[in-house]
Amino acid sequence: MYFFRFSGDILETAYVDDSGGKGKSLHSYIRKGKNIIDYTSNLVIMWEDYESLLHPIVLNKISHEEFLLDINSLIARLPISTKFYCLFRDELLNGHTFLGGETWEVSNHVKQKVQK
Repeated sequence: MYFFRFSGDILETAYVDDSGGKGKSLHSYIRKGKNIIDYTSNLVIMWEDYESLLHPIVLNKISHEEFLLDINSLIARLPISTKFYCLFRDELLNGHTFLGGETWEVSNHVKQKVQK
């Protein structure tokens, strides 16, 4: 996620219309003010145009500052994919693991596995 490095940027994950227009797919992009930087689709586009083309339903937002806190905490060491992090960051910080039902303790955005 080297491209997500500028203060004020927001990493959004949304359902967007797929290329065939028959369904939705999960997609992440960077919102930089009124512009969208979509590396997967190779787009730099105004939000209004992106919205009219792909009809995003935003599921999660991660600010640059939150991302910096996360990369220096234990959440970065969880055995999850980048897409999973983008989609479920808030749930992970609230103690949900989705990894076999085990719980995590939350303390200043640092997660530790609870021993049973």
